[in-house]
Amino acid sequence: NRVADDGNMYEYVDGIRYRLDKQEQTAVVYIQPFTISGDIVIPASVTFDGTNYSVSGLYNYGNYSNTAFGGCNKLTSIALPEGIEEIGNWMFNDCSSLESVTIPKSIKEMNSYAFSSCDALKSVYISDLEAWLKIVFQDNGNPLSNGADLYLNGEKVTELIIPAGVTSIGEYAFDGCKSLTCITIPEGVTSIGGYAFYNCTSLTIYCELTEKASGWSSDWNVSNCPVVWNCNSNETADDGYIYTVI
Repeated sequence: NRVADDGNMYEYVDGIRYRLDKQEQTAVVYIQPFTISGDIVIPASVTFDGTNYSVSGLYNYGNYSNTAFGGCNKLTSIALPEGIEEIGNWMFNDCSSLESVTIPKSIKEMNSYAFSSCDALKSVYISDLEAWLKIVFQDNGNPLSNGADLYLNGEKVTELIIPAGVTSIGEYAFDGCKSLTCITIPEGVTSIGGYAFYNCTSLTIYCELTEKASGWSSDWNVSNCPVVWNCNSNETADDGYIYTVI
Protein backbone atom coordinates (compact mmCIF):
# COMPACT_ATOMS: atom_id res chain seq x y z
CA ASN A 1 0.00 0.00 0.00
CA ARG A 2 1.41 3.35 -1.03
CA VAL A 3 1.72 6.09 1.57
CA ALA A 4 1.39 9.59 0.15
CA ASP A 5 3.73 12.46 0.93
CA ASP A 6 1.31 13.66 3.63
CA GLY A 7 1.67 10.35 5.47
CA ASN A 8 -1.82 9.10 4.60
CA MET A 9 -3.09 6.36 2.34
CA TYR A 10 -5.80 7.01 -0.26
CA GLU A 11 -7.77 3.84 -0.86
CA TYR A 12 -11.17 2.53 -1.92
CA VAL A 13 -13.19 0.46 0.54
CA ASP A 14 -16.51 -0.96 -0.71
CA GLY A 15 -16.55 1.54 -3.56
CA ILE A 16 -15.92 4.64 -1.45
CA ARG A 17 -12.60 6.48 -1.52
CA TYR A 18 -11.07 7.33 1.86
CA ARG A 19 -8.04 9.12 3.21
CA LEU A 20 -6.68 6.72 5.83
CA ASP A 21 -4.55 7.86 8.75
CA LYS A 22 -2.90 4.67 9.99
CA GLN A 23 -1.40 6.31 13.07
CA GLU A 24 -4.71 7.72 14.31
CA GLN A 25 -6.74 4.89 12.75
CA THR A 26 -9.23 7.38 11.31
CA ALA A 27 -10.75 7.65 7.85
CA VAL A 28 -12.00 10.74 6.04
CA VAL A 29 -14.34 10.31 3.09
CA TYR A 30 -12.20 11.72 0.27
CA ILE A 31 -13.06 13.27 -3.11
CA GLN A 32 -15.28 10.81 -4.97
CA PRO A 33 -15.30 10.34 -8.75
CA PHE A 34 -18.22 11.99 -10.50
CA THR A 35 -19.30 8.53 -11.64
CA ILE A 36 -20.35 7.52 -8.13
CA SER A 37 -24.07 6.80 -8.26
CA GLY A 38 -27.11 5.44 -6.51
CA ASP A 39 -27.79 5.13 -2.80
CA ILE A 40 -24.71 5.46 -0.61
CA VAL A 41 -24.43 4.53 3.07
CA ILE A 42 -21.23 5.70 4.74
CA PRO A 43 -20.34 3.32 7.60
CA ALA A 44 -19.11 4.43 11.03
CA SER A 45 -15.90 2.48 10.44
CA VAL A 46 -14.09 0.70 7.63
CA THR A 47 -11.48 -2.04 7.55
CA PHE A 48 -8.53 -1.91 5.17
CA ASP A 49 -5.63 -4.36 5.09
CA GLY A 50 -6.60 -5.73 8.50
CA THR A 51 -6.83 -2.35 10.26
CA ASN A 52 -10.10 -0.80 11.43
CA TYR A 53 -10.53 2.93 10.85
CA SER A 54 -13.21 5.14 12.44
CA VAL A 55 -14.86 7.40 9.86
CA SER A 56 -14.31 10.86 11.30
CA GLY A 57 -15.31 13.30 8.59
CA LEU A 58 -15.94 14.37 5.00
CA TYR A 59 -13.09 15.90 3.04
CA ASN A 60 -13.36 19.63 2.38
CA TYR A 61 -10.59 21.83 1.07
CA GLY A 62 -12.71 24.98 1.31
CA ASN A 63 -14.11 25.45 -2.18
CA TYR A 64 -16.81 23.86 -4.33
CA SER A 65 -14.41 21.88 -6.51
CA ASN A 66 -12.59 20.17 -3.64
CA THR A 67 -15.20 18.42 -1.52
CA ALA A 68 -16.01 14.76 -1.03
CA PHE A 69 -19.24 14.78 -3.04
CA GLY A 70 -19.47 18.11 -4.88
CA GLY A 71 -20.71 17.64 -8.43
CA CYS A 72 -21.63 13.96 -8.00
CA ASN A 73 -24.79 14.35 -10.03
CA LYS A 74 -25.63 10.64 -10.15
CA LEU A 75 -25.82 10.30 -6.38
CA THR A 76 -29.46 9.67 -5.33
CA SER A 77 -29.22 9.29 -1.55
CA ILE A 78 -26.63 9.57 1.17
CA ALA A 79 -26.70 8.31 4.77
CA LEU A 80 -24.00 9.71 7.05
CA PRO A 81 -22.77 7.85 10.14
CA GLU A 82 -22.69 8.84 13.78
CA GLY A 83 -19.40 10.45 14.66
CA ILE A 84 -19.25 12.98 11.83
CA GLU A 85 -19.67 16.45 13.33
CA GLU A 86 -19.51 18.82 10.36
CA ILE A 87 -20.72 19.11 6.78
CA GLY A 88 -18.41 21.59 5.11
CA ASN A 89 -18.91 24.34 2.55
CA TRP A 90 -20.20 23.14 -0.83
CA MET A 91 -20.09 19.51 0.33
CA PHE A 92 -23.00 18.30 -1.82
CA ASN A 93 -23.10 21.24 -4.20
CA ASP A 94 -24.64 20.38 -7.57
CA CYS A 95 -25.64 16.85 -6.59
CA SER A 96 -28.59 17.37 -8.88
CA SER A 97 -30.05 13.84 -8.51
CA LEU A 98 -29.81 13.71 -4.72
CA GLU A 99 -33.27 12.91 -3.35
CA SER A 100 -32.66 12.08 0.32
CA VAL A 101 -30.09 12.59 3.04
CA THR A 102 -29.82 11.03 6.50
CA ILE A 103 -28.24 13.29 9.12
CA PRO A 104 -26.78 11.74 12.31
CA LYS A 105 -27.33 13.37 15.69
CA SER A 106 -23.57 13.94 16.01
CA ILE A 107 -23.66 16.73 13.40
CA LYS A 108 -22.98 20.11 14.99
CA GLU A 109 -22.49 22.36 11.98
CA MET A 110 -23.55 22.58 8.34
CA ASN A 111 -21.63 25.21 6.46
CA SER A 112 -22.48 27.56 3.61
CA TYR A 113 -23.91 26.11 0.41
CA ALA A 114 -23.51 22.56 1.70
CA PHE A 115 -26.58 21.48 -0.29
CA SER A 116 -26.80 24.20 -2.94
CA SER A 117 -28.26 23.22 -6.32
CA CYS A 118 -29.68 19.98 -4.89
CA ASP A 119 -32.99 20.68 -6.58
CA ALA A 120 -34.21 17.07 -6.45
CA LEU A 121 -33.82 16.81 -2.67
CA LYS A 122 -37.16 15.69 -1.22
CA SER A 123 -36.45 14.05 2.14
CA VAL A 124 -34.24 14.80 5.14
CA TYR A 125 -34.09 12.07 7.80
CA ILE A 126 -33.13 12.71 11.43
CA SER A 127 -33.42 10.70 14.64
CA ASP A 128 -32.99 13.37 17.31
CA LEU A 129 -34.98 16.62 17.19
CA GLU A 130 -33.09 18.30 20.03
CA ALA A 131 -29.77 17.64 18.31
CA TRP A 132 -31.16 19.05 15.06
CA LEU A 133 -32.24 22.27 16.81
CA LYS A 134 -28.68 22.77 18.10
CA ILE A 135 -27.00 22.52 14.69
CA VAL A 136 -25.25 25.69 13.54
CA PHE A 137 -26.51 26.26 10.01
CA GLN A 138 -24.68 28.70 7.80
CA ASP A 139 -26.34 30.41 4.85
CA ASN A 140 -27.84 27.78 2.51
CA GLY A 141 -26.40 25.05 4.71
CA ASN A 142 -29.68 23.38 5.66
CA PRO A 143 -30.77 20.62 3.26
CA LEU A 144 -34.41 21.52 4.00
CA SER A 145 -33.87 24.82 2.18
CA ASN A 146 -34.33 22.99 -1.11
CA GLY A 147 -37.99 22.50 -0.21
CA ALA A 148 -37.51 19.05 1.31
CA ASP A 149 -39.72 17.33 3.86
CA LEU A 150 -38.37 16.53 7.32
CA TYR A 151 -38.67 12.98 8.72
CA LEU A 152 -38.16 12.26 12.42
CA ASN A 153 -37.55 8.58 13.19
CA GLY A 154 -39.12 7.68 9.84
CA GLU A 155 -42.29 9.78 10.26
CA LYS A 156 -42.91 12.85 8.12
CA VAL A 157 -43.01 15.93 10.33
CA THR A 158 -46.18 17.92 9.74
CA GLU A 159 -47.31 18.93 13.23
CA LEU A 160 -44.52 19.41 15.73
CA ILE A 161 -44.43 20.19 19.45
CA ILE A 162 -41.04 21.39 20.62
CA PRO A 163 -40.07 19.31 23.70
CA ALA A 164 -40.46 21.08 27.04
CA GLY A 165 -36.76 20.92 27.89
CA VAL A 166 -35.64 22.74 24.74
CA THR A 167 -34.57 26.36 25.33
CA SER A 168 -33.20 27.28 21.91
CA ILE A 169 -34.09 26.93 18.22
CA GLY A 170 -31.15 27.72 16.00
CA GLU A 171 -30.84 29.90 12.93
CA TYR A 172 -32.32 28.36 9.76
CA ALA A 173 -33.52 25.34 11.78
CA PHE A 174 -36.57 24.71 9.58
CA ASP A 175 -35.55 26.82 6.58
CA GLY A 176 -37.65 25.75 3.60
CA CYS A 177 -39.36 22.80 5.31
CA LYS A 178 -42.44 22.21 3.15
CA SER A 179 -43.97 19.43 5.24
CA LEU A 180 -44.28 21.50 8.42
CA THR A 181 -47.80 22.90 8.88
CA CYS A 182 -48.00 23.44 12.65
CA ILE A 183 -45.42 24.00 15.36
CA THR A 184 -45.95 24.63 19.07
CA ILE A 185 -43.25 26.52 20.94
CA PRO A 186 -43.30 26.19 24.75
CA GLU A 187 -42.65 29.17 26.99
CA GLY A 188 -39.28 27.75 28.00
CA VAL A 189 -37.80 28.54 24.57
CA THR A 190 -35.81 31.69 25.30
CA SER A 191 -33.84 31.89 22.06
CA ILE A 192 -34.85 31.55 18.41
CA GLY A 193 -32.35 32.35 15.68
CA GLY A 194 -32.95 34.35 12.55
CA TYR A 195 -34.71 32.74 9.60
CA ALA A 196 -35.66 29.74 11.76
CA PHE A 197 -38.91 29.30 9.79
CA TYR A 198 -37.88 30.97 6.55
CA ASN A 199 -39.94 29.92 3.55
CA CYS A 200 -42.11 27.51 5.57
CA THR A 201 -45.01 28.36 3.32
CA SER A 202 -47.68 26.20 5.01
CA LEU A 203 -46.75 26.85 8.64
CA THR A 204 -48.80 28.22 11.54
CA ILE A 205 -46.84 28.88 14.74
CA TYR A 206 -48.41 28.39 18.18
CA CYS A 207 -46.59 30.07 21.08
CA GLU A 208 -47.28 29.60 24.76
CA LEU A 209 -45.80 33.05 25.42
CA THR A 210 -48.00 36.12 25.08
CA GLU A 211 -45.38 37.98 23.03
CA LYS A 212 -41.95 37.56 21.47
CA ALA A 213 -39.23 36.87 24.04
CA SER A 214 -36.30 39.28 24.15
CA GLY A 215 -33.91 36.51 23.20
CA TRP A 216 -35.70 35.78 19.93
CA SER A 217 -34.10 37.25 16.83
CA SER A 218 -35.95 40.07 15.14
CA ASP A 219 -35.86 37.84 12.05
CA TRP A 220 -37.17 34.70 13.77
CA ASN A 221 -40.36 34.81 11.66
CA VAL A 222 -39.10 36.73 8.66
CA SER A 223 -41.57 34.94 6.36
CA ASN A 224 -44.50 36.22 8.48
CA CYS A 225 -46.02 32.83 9.18
CA PRO A 226 -49.30 33.16 11.13
CA VAL A 227 -48.62 33.22 14.88
CA VAL A 228 -51.05 32.36 17.68
CA TRP A 229 -49.80 33.82 20.97
CA ASN A 230 -50.81 32.51 24.38
CA CYS A 231 -52.02 29.38 22.66
CA ASN A 232 -52.95 27.57 25.87
CA SER A 233 -55.20 30.29 27.25
CA ASN A 234 -58.48 28.96 25.76
CA GLU A 235 -59.61 32.56 25.34
CA THR A 236 -61.75 33.60 22.39
CA ALA A 237 -59.71 35.42 19.76
CA ASP A 238 -60.82 38.48 17.81
CA ASP A 239 -62.06 36.26 14.98
CA GLY A 240 -64.40 34.41 17.35
CA TYR A 241 -62.39 31.20 17.50
CA ILE A 242 -60.57 29.56 20.41
CA TYR A 243 -57.03 28.51 19.61
CA THR A 244 -55.56 25.78 21.74
CA VAL A 245 -53.20 22.85 21.49
CA ILE A 246 -54.47 19.37 22.35
